[in-house]
Amino acid sequence: MRGNLNSSTLIRGIYRSLLNTGRTYAAFEARHLGLLGQVPDGSEILDPMAGYGGLMRYCGSSTRELSTYNIEFNPPSFYWAKLMEPALNGRFLKLCKGVLERRRIWPRPKMLMKASDGWFPEESYDILGDLWSAVLESAGQIFLHEAADAAVAFLLPIVGRLSSCIQGNVVTHVKKGGLCVYSEWQEAFMQYIEKLQCILATSRAACRNRRHVVRLADAATVRISDRKFRWMVTSPPYPNGRDYAKMFAPENAFIAWLFQHGHVRDVVLRSRLIGCSDVKERAGNVNRTRADVTSPVAGKFLDFIAGYRETRRAGEDNEVYYLPYYCNYFYGIERAYENISRSLSRRFDGYIIVVNNTARKHVIPVAEFVGDTWRRLGFDAEIESPVELSHVGGINPRVKGLSARHMEYTVRVRR
Repeated sequence: MRGNLNSSTLIRGIYRSLLNTGRTYAAFEARHLGLLGQVPDGSEILDPMAGYGGLMRYCGSSTRELSTYNIEFNPPSFYWAKLMEPALNGRFLKLCKGVLERRRIWPRPKMLMKASDGWFPEESYDILGDLWSAVLESAGQIFLHEAADAAVAFLLPIVGRLSSCIQGNVVTHVKKGGLCVYSEWQEAFMQYIEKLQCILATSRAACRNRRHVVRLADAATVRISDRKFRWMVTSPPYPNGRDYAKMFAPENAFIAWLFQHGHVRDVVLRSRLIGCSDVKERAGNVNRTRADVTSPVAGKFLDFIAGYRETRRAGEDNEVYYLPYYCNYFYGIERAYENISRSLSRRFDGYIIVVNNTARKHVIPVAEFVGDTWRRLGFDAEIESPVELSHVGGINPRVKGLSARHMEYTVRVRR
């Protein structure tokens, strides 16, 4: 399939964007490739918050000999990166062929559509269960002991097609409950596989370096102390209300369903992702406080939020939501960088792409906080290359002045 997947396939927009352009919301962009100019051939680059593996894809198709070590905690993002891992291009192409050869046994729906209050109607789980068995059988002959992970990576982009979720007006918003349309889902699955074949074949032909590592792990706790990285290029989640776990809620629900039925290892999130908007306290999930955040830069911003009382409603919202949200965010970044710093070499260069946006008509000092955090870890850090991403009329035409301004910075970290 040479053309792009369109909305008529009913494949979720976030995956159509990944399949059509190779990127989606908050992904690594080609304009960041200039950061790699200082990295010599033969180097391995650490990305501890790798997202969809964009850095890996660019390095894989580069004319230079660069490899990457990618860590990602959000399962759907990790599985997309795994699907795109250059060393696996050939095997996933074989899996595409194997699944297409089994087309006659693809499950057939018993109805045209079904409403549900959940992420999936029971009828969808019946189809997905049969589809899982067919894909896993083919994957077992190609991936051996990694067959389950390969099957999840292969199926996840099409899972939302059988969901009863409602897509919001932007790609990051999705709501539980709605109507699942089964009509022509097999045609959509066929188009997805053909598009995937095209991507994999192109990557396989262009890739010069297949030495990449993709790990599902939390940057705050992962153990990679046996490696000493000389280079790092990465970007943390931004505190902008976009919850990266909720963006993939249908896919995470499917992974949880597979785990409940004993099909996959436990990859369901047991703690908050950095930037998670869920501030409800529950077992094993306690909000951090102002005292937990050690950075003076972050502390000053948190004091502003705590003291903001322009209206009674604003004060209540800050106490219930905004203050714990930002405390969790800054605390998560601090713990992740502290842990990762143990795996960096004595001579080190890193580039961290960050965005400063606003809250309560006040700049959220992410770039300054990131620089401060690394300096307190014993590194040199300076902010470089400011780029204005949007202003009045950009993301939201109704937002004016400072609140519409999003500035991107590159924080250079070295020692």
